[in-house]
Amino acid sequence: MERYCAKKQKGHAIHFLERLDRAEGAAAELALQLYQDPELLRDVLRSIGIAKKGDRCALSLDAEDKGPYLVISTQNGRFITCLGKGMSIGRLHLIPFGQLCAHIEKGETLRRRMALAREFAGDGGHLNKLYSRIRTRGEELSREELLAISALQPALQARFFIWTIDAVIASSNLGLYLFNRKRIGAREEPYLKEYWNFHFAAGHLAVLSGMNSVNELRLLYRETDLNPIRAFCSLLRAGRVFNTIRILWLIGRIGPTCFSHCRQLLLHPEIPEDWIIGIFGILVIGLRHKKCKKQAEKALGEMVKAIKDFPKNVLRLMGRIFDNPETWIFYLFSTINCPEQTTHLREKCVKEYAFYAYTHCPLNTVYSWDSENDIPLTLAYTLSAHYPGNFHKEPPLLLHILYLVPWLAKCEAEDLYLPQVIHDALHEPWSASKARELLNDENGRIGKTVPVTVDKSPGRNEPCPCGSEKKYKKCCIGKDNLSEQPL
Repeated sequence: MERYCAKKQKGHAIHFLERLDRAEGAAAELALQLYQDPELLRDVLRSIGIAKKGDRCALSLDAEDKGPYLVISTQNGRFITCLGKGMSIGRLHLIPFGQLCAHIEKGETLRRRMALAREFAGDGGHLNKLYSRIRTRGEELSREELLAISALQPALQARFFIWTIDAVIASSNLGLYLFNRKRIGAREEPYLKEYWNFHFAAGHLAVLSGMNSVNELRLLYRETDLNPIRAFCSLLRAGRVFNTIRILWLIGRIGPTCFSHCRQLLLHPEIPEDWIIGIFGILVIGLRHKKCKKQAEKALGEMVKAIKDFPKNVLRLMGRIFDNPETWIFYLFSTINCPEQTTHLREKCVKEYAFYAYTHCPLNTVYSWDSENDIPLTLAYTLSAHYPGNFHKEPPLLLHILYLVPWLAKCEAEDLYLPQVIHDALHEPWSASKARELLNDENGRIGKTVPVTVDKSPGRNEPCPCGSEKKYKKCCIGKDNLSEQPL
């Protein structure tokens, strides 16, 4: 029986190859590519969902979709014959040339990502190693790592979105735990690192959940009891541009489904983070989805009337960027109405910002620039999206985020991450002081400070840690509040 099946399969192969001369040039090359890579063809058929449309189908090998064609089995991808230009396919379902090429590219992209996944996971192929990287890398995740982790994203999209919300909640809970500690010393350092990792993992997971088709994600968003947009506002309490950029990118991907939530935050903000998510979310959605542009313009008009009722803390933040709200309104309407007319200005500002932020970085040993014009534009945008500055401490960073909004509305997920070689050049190891600063920034939004502890007391004759240049025994040795000085 096996010999018979093998002989039959070989007969089909000979029949197909004998008919291949009906195709010429690029069409013949494409046919041979699919013939020599049956797994790719099966991936294409699964991606299109063609198995439900009959036993056989025809693949167009030419952009005009008038032949030549491949006739294949939809059940196993077996090649049946090749039809020349002008020949009829009868009632067979036709896969147009454009659709075929798009799904081939998608399949090859998935293969490249799976190869990256295997490279990062090791010979054992344990993909759980990849997901643990999200939880342990903080803000330091490279483009290659993101693409490797995204190999299984289509199957885990809903899970990634749920993990995003879980990471936000875990970060908040750990923050509250640490806030209530009288001292944060070496014993609490593991919790401090977990807090740091959850905080930035939320941004990475938000990007992963928004990749590929978002139809399932939109359905999940509607069914989620918790308002995700409100949860994202709590993540922005620390003011980090890094996470703000990634949350806004996800909001743009979800689009019309979350428009009403963004509009509510825009018109009735309770805290500055509400207004930031509302205004930038409205802009990204309006620029990414044409049917929402008029709604976005209307929401901006409604905001003009509502500004007089905004809380003082929101108006104070706006006032630290411009002297009056009218200037903000002008920039916002310009962004949504004529983004193409301000492209040159945005690109210039993004390059200047990237040059200012990174050209003097001591870790920048691979790339150096003499001026902002030396920085490639695509890299300048990615560097800007990677910068972990605090817009509460530096309010002009909100204007920088505004410059990035048109780019966020159209960029791909991998554009938000630095290639491995640049990432390694700019990498800075995690430290407890960085995590304390993040905690202080978030805690400062609710009126508290995080104490610093001296893990090991200095010797009596060693310099005092307060910086007085006196010996410890003659300075702070008897003071009870040594470990309670604010950061």
